[in-house]
Amino acid sequence: MTMSDPWSVFFLTLAGVTLCRLSGYALGRWLPRSPEVTKALDTLPACALAAVLAPQLAALEPLGMAATVLAIGLLLMRVGLLASFTFGCLVLLSPVILQAVREG
Repeated sequence: MTMSDPWSVFFLTLAGVTLCRLSGYALGRWLPRSPEVTKALDTLPACALAAVLAPQLAALEPLGMAATVLAIGLLLMRVGLLASFTFGCLVLLSPVILQAVREG
């Protein structure tokens, strides 16, 4: 079994995430319940998401970056998930749509 095997990667990731969650539950009992600690712990999911997404966003082409910025902006304005996804996809597909309109 090598690391290039998708199932190996899946189960190693599953084990790592499970270990992290269980250690968080075990160690969380000894953390103080101050507002500062609560605020710091509330930001952890967003930090983890940013750590995963940032390298992908840096590798995007300008059109992909525009679509991502538009979708995130709409989500932050609380427009809704479906509208954000739809407008982001429209920006990504705009070259194809424009070409079809011109030919059509």
